[in-house]
Amino acid sequence: MARTFNRTAILWAAAALLAAVVLVPLLAAQAPAPPPGRPGPRAARAQALADLGLTSDQAKALGEFRQARM
Repeated sequence: MARTFNRTAILWAAAALLAAVVLVPLLAAQAPAPPPGRPGPRAARAQALADLGLTSDQAKALGEFRQARM
């Protein structure tokens, strides 16, 4: 009886180990990626300036204007 119990316990432990080694990485790989967060204020401002398509002279003039306003 004790010998059968030991074999059964070993088989269950092997099955659990196999499940942990094989299934956990598979399930983790299929987990959806978290949604990207909102960009910070600096990134949003840089993206807005890039979307304007300003020339270098225009960007320089805008920078000077902003400095004067501060």
